[in-house]
Amino acid sequence: MKIVALHGFLGLAADWSKTGLDVQAYDLWRSIPRMGAVARENAFSAWAKHFTNEIRASGSGPISLIGYSLGGRLAMHAVLEAPDLFENAIIISAHPGLSSEHEKRDRVASDKVWAERFLREPWSLLMKAWNVQPVLAPPPNPPADFVALERVEAAFSRESLAFALDAWSLGRQKDLRSRLRGCEVPMRFVTGALDTKFTSLLGGFAGIDHRVVEAAGHRVPWDHPAGFQSAVSDFYEL
Repeated sequence: MKIVALHGFLGLAADWSKTGLDVQAYDLWRSIPRMGAVARENAFSAWAKHFTNEIRASGSGPISLIGYSLGGRLAMHAVLEAPDLFENAIIISAHPGLSSEHEKRDRVASDKVWAERFLREPWSLLMKAWNVQPVLAPPPNPPADFVALERVEAAFSRESLAFALDAWSLGRQKDLRSRLRGCEVPMRFVTGALDTKFTSLLGGFAGIDHRVVEAAGHRVPWDHPAGFQSAVSDFYEL
């Protein structure tokens, strides 16, 4: 079974090699230049069309899709765009969409500020500011298999990071809950028990398959790789 994996913001395709899963890692950053001058309001659908067309052209048949955080939000759009291409999907620490227009406007404004910071601030100061956000806190007592992901500026394009923050802002995403409930593609949502924000959010998303990984925060596959594998092994029949 072929599993295609989408990393998150400030992620790299190589991150998946540290999770213990045998996946084909997809580099989101290489897809950004191919999108052209897409309108910010259409960035999710434009990417989903590009990605699903790429899969269809490869002739690989139905695949399993996995996405973390930003990659999880993009994965949801891809599955809804072309459900025939996907055997199933696992969505990790990803928001199905804000329902309040006020929250959406505030989030777009916040992400625009972050986008400007990613274009201009010294990298070391930027990483400190980014990683002190409560939702990204690592486990206070990390499991033995905890993986720390170091982010080096040379591995990224600041312009691509700024694009992702603005164009793929949660505030620009539609609330996908009703569409996801009606989707025929089997989906499992995974969150870390220490990530109380997303675990509570997904716990209140009625009618979905939701697994919680103990001793893990937002970065579930790297906070506790063994726990993550356990949470998805029966789904993927590994």
